[in-house]
Amino acid sequence: MVCKAHYLQLLHAQLDGECFAEVQDMESTRHSITEETESFGIKIKSTKMPYLYGAIKLHKEQVGFRWISGVSSRDPPATEEGTNPQAQSTQSIMERLLAAGSDGERDDAFKAAAPTNAARPVAAMTGAHKELSSLLKAVQRTLHEKDLEFRSKEVNPGLSGVRRFWIVESAEQVAAEIKQRYTFFKSKVPATYDFKTMYSNLDQGLLRKGLGRAIREAFEHAGKELVINKSGSSFADAEDDDKVYSLSMVEELVEFVVDNAYVEQGGRALRQVRGIPMGPGPPHPKSCTGCPTPRRRTTTTTFRSSACGSGPNGTKRRKTTGYA
Repeated sequence: MVCKAHYLQLLHAQLDGECFAEVQDMESTRHSITEETESFGIKIKSTKMPYLYGAIKLHKEQVGFRWISGVSSRDPPATEEGTNPQAQSTQSIMERLLAAGSDGERDDAFKAAAPTNAARPVAAMTGAHKELSSLLKAVQRTLHEKDLEFRSKEVNPGLSGVRRFWIVESAEQVAAEIKQRYTFFKSKVPATYDFKTMYSNLDQGLLRKGLGRAIREAFEHAGKELVINKSGSSFADAEDDDKVYSLSMVEELVEFVVDNAYVEQGGRALRQVRGIPMGPGPPHPKSCTGCPTPRRRTTTTTFRSSACGSGPNGTKRRKTTGYA
């Protein structure tokens, strides 16, 4: 349980901090986002902006909140008297689970709670987030393939075989690596790492720079354009139904997504000027692809939700050259 007054105090502090800047003409911004999204050939299904809510992190030594951009089929909750749609939904699910008299009834409650693609609410930038996520996954795969080739003993027999970076999609990958190198690891003391400047505190200039470097390297290694279709994205020769992205177009889409992170809360409209939002659209690798993020070594991870540092002020929008 969290004190509502304390929660709202922290939420206001987050919105009033240096991570966000007030937007005066949100309707004009909404229209601009619609035009620019469509210029990439991306369909826009909503002009709604996300709201901000906090997920408490009780497992941390210093208890705090992770602030997430959420979107609901309802109107955004007010910061003073409104309730969180996610909390209402969770309460309804818990009531059904507690009332369930059998495993079958509990399974039905879980199935009813799972949103379908048709019912899943979307925000104005959801389509652009989804498209960029797919493109950056192709960039990650290509850089991973390049790294494997470079570390190959057949190609470079004198190298140590140490990775430049890790792309981990499951715990099984880490376990397999440890098992494979058991002799090396058995005398080592495990240590955990926590990033200081991930989603909530990531410098947007550093993000653009790191992503740009990674994207250019992937294009150079692949030697082909980046195509996207129903199966996903990849560097390949385009077919008739494929959508083709050049290097400059991917860079423009990165700029567009980073520059247009907005929330609407309690009658206010704000743009995120430091960090990137967590929540809208599918999980995306924007914060880790090729970005040299400072980190610290720690055995007990800590999190300070209000530590945003300084950032640029005012709103920022960028007109793209369009999709061809």
